[in-house]
Amino acid sequence: MAVLQLPEYIYTGMDSINRIFDNNFKKLLIISNKEIEMTTITLPAFLQKAQKHSVKADVLVEKNPYELFSAVQEKLIDETPELIVAVGDGKTIDCAMAVSSMSGIPYCAVPESAPTSLWESDYVEALLNRKIPLMCVLDPDMIIGANSVGLAYEGLGMLALCAESFLKSGCRYIKSAAKTAFKQIYDNLFDAYKGEIAARENLLEGMYWAHIAFINSHDFSWESPCYRLCDFFKSFGIDSLSLLAVSCVQVIKSIYAENEPALHELACEVNASQQQELSSICLTEKIRQIRAKMFVPSCVKNLGADESRFLILLQDIGEEDRRLFFDCYYSEYSAFLNQNQVLTGG
Repeated sequence: MAVLQLPEYIYTGMDSINRIFDNNFKKLLIISNKEIEMTTITLPAFLQKAQKHSVKADVLVEKNPYELFSAVQEKLIDETPELIVAVGDGKTIDCAMAVSSMSGIPYCAVPESAPTSLWESDYVEALLNRKIPLMCVLDPDMIIGANSVGLAYEGLGMLALCAESFLKSGCRYIKSAAKTAFKQIYDNLFDAYKGEIAARENLLEGMYWAHIAFINSHDFSWESPCYRLCDFFKSFGIDSLSLLAVSCVQVIKSIYAENEPALHELACEVNASQQQELSSICLTEKIRQIRAKMFVPSCVKNLGADESRFLILLQDIGEEDRRLFFDCYYSEYSAFLNQNQVLTGG
């Protein structure tokens, strides 16, 4: 029997934030980050609507998720809201997800970009970041205020998660959601990067469904190659979605290496090639081209990760992951055959 986590409500379109108040909540805790506070009108608008509906709404705004997580924990000692509303980036939403998992308080996601950053800390384990929000609000004001380059950059990272979910999920419903989300992200990435509002809205929606597919694809986080890649490079201080963005081609090629029919199915979904036998190759090449047109680096080394430390840490990694991590660090394995002793553990 398959058990799927899905949001109870997804609100889109003009004034979608107002729909939160249809649920008769009387006490809300709104959490956000400094950038949202400075670049959008969403928080003041939310507070005005709360006042209009006679809803008590407290706001916590912090610069980073570590400070925000601590602030929310302290706040919950004194008061228990009926709903936590996370307004902002993936780290903010991951923070709300973790708090909700620990406290049982439902949360609402109002994303401005990717709805997750795969954020973890010493206090936030990956298993806590596996709870779907009660509701999601894809608000036009958030989309208009979002940074186009950052939105597309994170979309490229979510494309890797989406491709993995399509392959790894054993549930046909999640496979279908992942395939649809893959197409929606793929088709809108570059136009969103150029700033087109409709493309940004479509990309945001596609990323949200990619996240749903990813959460429903694995019983344990470490079953995910993308998660293991992010976990390995976490100590280098590299943002997870940035890591997946620069590594998206390598990740997709690696996880589909022995699953050509599945990759062909994805390629057909996005019309990657008119020639069936070339569709899989064309898909990875087209993703590589999109990455280049967006000026995204093609390997982790170009993000400044220390090479000597990387090679030392790589020695303790299993063979399958070692090859993937190596390709992601250097971009092309074939160009570094002289490092074969690292890959083989010799």
